[in-house]
Parts: sequence; C-alpha cells; structure tokens
Amino acid sequence: MYQTLAQLQHACDLARTKGQEPPVLTVDNDDTHAYQGGECVFRMHPADVMEQALDLLRIPHQGA
Repeated sequence: MYQTLAQLQHACDLARTKGQEPPVLTVDNDDTHAYQGGECVFRMHPADVMEQALDLLRIPHQGA
C-alpha cells in the first residue's frame, strides 16, 4: 500500500510507462482511496491528501 501521495503519483507514472491502467483516486468527503487490480493501494483522509498535494506543488499553505 502506498503511504504518501508522492508514492501514488510515482505508481501512476510507472503504470502509464508500462501501458497499464494507473490507480484511480476516489475522493469522498471523509475518505480518499485508490484501487488497482481490485486491491486497495492507497487510503488517506482528504485533508491530508490536500496538504500533500500542495507540498508536491510547492504551494505555501496553513491550516485553518
């Protein structure tokens, strides 16, 4: 299971280079998860996903 958004991003990139279907992130109000081949490969709270995405984009942010 991927522990960070960066790891999930890498897995998506790797799948595309191999001609495979990348994991698809499903976002709900209280959960995000990604499945690949019928197996859950990523799960995280949406607020944590948002913070990690902003970090990856190098956008300064703070919690409210």
